[in-house]
Amino acid sequence: GSYPHNHIVVGDLSPNTPYFVRVRAVKDALSSDPSATLQVTTAPEAPVAQPATNTSETGFCARWSASEGAASYVLDVSLTYNFVTTPANWYVPGYEHRNVGGALSECLTHLAPGVTYYYRIYAVGPDAGSLYSETMSVTTVPGAPSVWPATNVASRSFHANWGWQYMAQ
Repeated sequence: GSYPHNHIVVGDLSPNTPYFVRVRAVKDALSSDPSATLQVTTAPEAPVAQPATNTSETGFCARWSASEGAASYVLDVSLTYNFVTTPANWYVPGYEHRNVGGALSECLTHLAPGVTYYYRIYAVGPDAGSLYSETMSVTTVPGAPSVWPATNVASRSFHANWGWQYMAQ
């Protein structure tokens, strides 16, 4: 059979703390035996994102602080600040909810030069994940421009020419 579902919000708790819950049914002056005890550990605090390091033309290292009680961390890296997935998937391939284990940094490679990326992290605890960290932005180093032959060369002037390959975001 099906039973009615009841719940109560238990709030103002400490992060990363085990709590124990038991309930009993009461009607008039009668009460049931208590239920089995349920242990629930609240989620860890959100990790604090740190500025990226080792920024190059094709990569960077995302960093964050430890969150007490975190068993692992999940990293998102996107081309958009708000991590939208429509109309196109703007996550960096392989970095949509990427579990990075207990590491406090993750280095990305094979990225495009001169592009701004955004990253955020959340901690995973025994029973729940934390809120996301604040979003950090990092721009890879622009690629070196190509020099093209001078044009309009005259006795007192010339046109210096250069260009680069534009990487669409």
